[in-house]
Amino acid sequence: MVVRELDPLERVTSAHSDAAVAKLIADHLMESVGARGYYLLSIFHDVRKRSTAGPCPVEYDWHRKNIVGIRTKDRAQAERWIVECELMGYGVFRHYSTGGFAAGPGTIQEVRKRAADAQVRVAR
Repeated sequence: MVVRELDPLERVTSAHSDAAVAKLIADHLMESVGARGYYLLSIFHDVRKRSTAGPCPVEYDWHRKNIVGIRTKDRAQAERWIVECELMGYGVFRHYSTGGFAAGPGTIQEVRKRAADAQVRVAR
């Protein structure tokens, strides 16, 4: 039987504060900026006129349909934006283009749930 080591997001426990989990999520999203040289991040928040979501509580510099986001080369700014959004309950996604595929680990609560599930599997 092959036992794999838990990644940092799977090692989250109830002892981790929300701020600590948000920082781990930021670290995870920062890992693969690749050759693009910039960070393209988003959250789900509909800012269209017909939306009932209201104004977006975080700064953003682009939007498309029901997502808003930032594009920056500044790693510190990207990390701050991720932590701020995560602490507000948003799941942050990393994009490869504003109209393309996006991926992310989810909200703080989703990360906590997946970590608990992973820890149970390893304990067996």
